[in-house]
Amino acid sequence: MPAEALSIRLRDERMLAYVTVGESSGVPILAVHGTPGCRDPATWADAASATGARVISPDRPGYGLSDFHPGQTLLDWPSDVRELADALALDHFAVVGVSGGGPYAAACGYALPDRVAAVGLVCAVGPFWDVPEVDATATDEAGGWIRELIDLARVDPGSAEAHAREECGRDAEMCGRDPEEFVAFWFDGEGAPSPDSAVLQTPERREHAKDQVREALRAGVDGYTQDELIISVRPWGFGLDEIGVPVHLWHGELDTLVPVQSARYVARAIPNCSPRFFPNEGHLLTFRHSEEILRTLVEANAQQ
Repeated sequence: MPAEALSIRLRDERMLAYVTVGESSGVPILAVHGTPGCRDPATWADAASATGARVISPDRPGYGLSDFHPGQTLLDWPSDVRELADALALDHFAVVGVSGGGPYAAACGYALPDRVAAVGLVCAVGPFWDVPEVDATATDEAGGWIRELIDLARVDPGSAEAHAREECGRDAEMCGRDPEEFVAFWFDGEGAPSPDSAVLQTPERREHAKDQVREALRAGVDGYTQDELIISVRPWGFGLDEIGVPVHLWHGELDTLVPVQSARYVARAIPNCSPRFFPNEGHLLTFRHSEEILRTLVEANAQQ
């Protein structure tokens, strides 16, 4: 990883690992990675320097170097974030969540309005479990096993958990054999948006994608499995209409992993949401728009 991993010890003795990139005295922005994923300095480093941001990128529990948190709920994450912010002496900061990190960023906006200046949601997963409009976007084209997981969880939660572990285990086995296989399966196959495939034709970005999944699953699949259950088949514990801080949303209209219909619902449901939809982008738009994303959040933070 291009930035040194640091860590804090949380009150419950778990270790939370993170990296920082950008300006040491810059506007703090906490970046929440996707699923599966881990601390991600490479995506944000140049944009952080260009915008005067200080990006803090932690491993969520059970990923990378962060300890697993058995029985975690979505609303446990803001408590971890508060402890990290306290350790780094951050009074106010913005949070950006990408893909499966979106629900965790939204949870921070809901639970930490005294600390979070603004939230960014980038191709972010919506609340499948209790919003029919979002549930309807979990189709075969968007990853068929999530549809299977949701349907199974409604009748047999125990079997759903076993199903999630089996599928996450298959991903881990694929990454163990060759991370290239995992990246090619999700972004080079039939039906993958051409903008996403194009992004990963750059050798450096492809190696970065492989490094991310390899590092994310280094400790096994407990974190990945629990993460999938949290974002797919469990209530978030709050409504989108209860998020009181400004939210900025970016989403590619060609995204097949998180279809744009889900994002349009999220944009309508959050009271103070400024969305931007990209007709010619897919799921990996962060690579092309990281500077815009950080600049928007830097400016939002300055308005507090």
